[in-house]
Amino acid sequence: MKIAIISGSGRNNSNSLKLGQYIASRYQSEAITIDLIDLNQHSILLHHYEPLSVNV
Repeated sequence: MKIAIISGSGRNNSNSLKLGQYIASRYQSEAITIDLIDLNQHSILLHHYEPLSVNV
């Protein structure tokens, strides 16, 4: 069986990532393959979360 866990936070060392890591460690076995995907590592996907620059 293969499971993917996605941490959807754009922040470094987020609680979402910590929870994903905990779940992955809890269910690791020879019968289960777990992929943990941290969207923070793919910042191009989360560019809309960056603060807007305001010209005043």
